[in-house]
Amino acid sequence: MVIRIQIVIMFVTDAMYAILYLLYRLLRYDPLHNSTEVLLEKLHFANGVQLSRYDDFVLVAETTRARVMKLVYADLHF
Repeated sequence: MVIRIQIVIMFVTDAMYAILYLLYRLLRYDPLHNSTEVLLEKLHFANGVQLSRYDDFVLVAETTRARVMKLVYADLHF
């Protein structure tokens, strides 16, 4: 019998930080280690985060700056 365990790492923006500083952050949460890491700071209305199909990069949309940033895993230190 083979049991496969998949570890899910979530990428989210931080709304509480946005309320206090009018800026957003991109966070990475690792449930295995119960740890959170700040990947990007001072984002302007970051309202979109998308993990790629093959889990090799993350896209972050900033509405007020009209841009989409791409973070590849090499930049994220996985």
